[in-house]
Amino acid sequence: MVNNFIKALLTYWNKIDPAWRSAAIVFLAGRLFYTLWSLIILYLFPTAIFNADLFGTPALLAFDMRLEKGYVYSREANGTILTFEYLSPGQVTDTSTHSTWSLENGIAIEGKFAGISLHKTVYAAEDVFPYVGVQSNLNPPLALWQRYDTNWYLTIAQNGYHANDGTMAFFPLYPLLIWFLGSILRNDLLAALLISNFTLFLGMYFLFALTDDIFGQPAAQRTLIYLLIFPTSFFFFAAYTEAPFFLCATAAFYAAHHHRWGLTGFLGALATLTRMQGILLIIPLGYIWFRDVWQKKRSIQPALLLLLIPLAFLSFQIFTGGKSATSLELHWHARTAMPWENIWLVIRSFFDGKGNLIAGFNLIVAVGFLLMCIPISKYLPLEYSLYAVLVLLIPLFRINENEPLVSYGRYALAAFPVFMVWGRWGKNPWINRLVIYIGLPLMLYFCAKFLLWSWVG
Repeated sequence: MVNNFIKALLTYWNKIDPAWRSAAIVFLAGRLFYTLWSLIILYLFPTAIFNADLFGTPALLAFDMRLEKGYVYSREANGTILTFEYLSPGQVTDTSTHSTWSLENGIAIEGKFAGISLHKTVYAAEDVFPYVGVQSNLNPPLALWQRYDTNWYLTIAQNGYHANDGTMAFFPLYPLLIWFLGSILRNDLLAALLISNFTLFLGMYFLFALTDDIFGQPAAQRTLIYLLIFPTSFFFFAAYTEAPFFLCATAAFYAAHHHRWGLTGFLGALATLTRMQGILLIIPLGYIWFRDVWQKKRSIQPALLLLLIPLAFLSFQIFTGGKSATSLELHWHARTAMPWENIWLVIRSFFDGKGNLIAGFNLIVAVGFLLMCIPISKYLPLEYSLYAVLVLLIPLFRINENEPLVSYGRYALAAFPVFMVWGRWGKNPWINRLVIYIGLPLMLYFCAKFLLWSWVG
């Protein structure tokens, strides 16, 4: 009886579209992997400790992962700059005297510095571990993923948009979905994570289908694997807009290739309401219309449906009074620049001794992915090249002088044609090993940094 059930199950499984099967297997493997890795991080680092330099102030930054509470103190005590290590829950020790310090009040409770207090800095815990007015989730496995931009989406879902508070830099679809599902689940963070994971799974189906149409199933399977072992792929599983945007972009391409123009325009509009870069879809999707419809049938109707994309963008700009771009400038110190300025400032930071692994990674991704547009133009139809060039080039026109190329390694996830070409190349064992052996360790490292409140992207 059991054998018959297993045979029936396998028969049913084999009848499922290969795109759904592959997407399900790779997604579930990735989801399980990140769940286990996050639990390992939680076990190994019950408190995240950083001996930092906050704009010239030697500071102890600590975050209790169990209580979801941050602490910021000066590292100077009696004229000595101390270096701290984790000791036990709620306590740290300095490496000079091995005195025991309480994180709750910054007082040394035993050792040479007993009775001495660490001073507060001009930076509060909220400045370093920003929750932007959102209550921290007290479920540690979930709370691990409540980091940085996640809290902006949660605060918009809970409190809406307000002028001059930074919220208008974030587009509305994702917070709206969080608000809707969160009102049902009574847990906004869980809702946000479910939305990201579900949209990632659907997006993987469409990416497989697009790749299979051109390169075949083996390449499509490798494409999905390479996507999820890319060093910043954990953002797909986090409460960020990477996964919803990925779904809208891949699904819009799929719909356009099947000449379902109403759906194409609708998906493009959803992409635009998810992230500013969504408006760029009008160019590759418009090209598909021009090639497949206008040159053959001289029909203008599909192009009118594609106008939903700029209309979605204009609608949000009208809603915010045009403050979306100015919000980026004011709250994230971003300004318009030429692309090479971003790249040059990162290179110069290494000559000045200020470069780091994240900056180097962003630089390699920026240059490497832009160079990938050459093989994309060789192996894929023109619309993929147009899309890749736009989503990779446009972020370079914005610069944050404190951190040039900021978040570029995350933005590059949207350039799915790069992974399609890698999937084709991956039939070469050396390239396959190269992608896996480089991607996997960096993915583990960057994900750990993100979970421990270090900036990755």
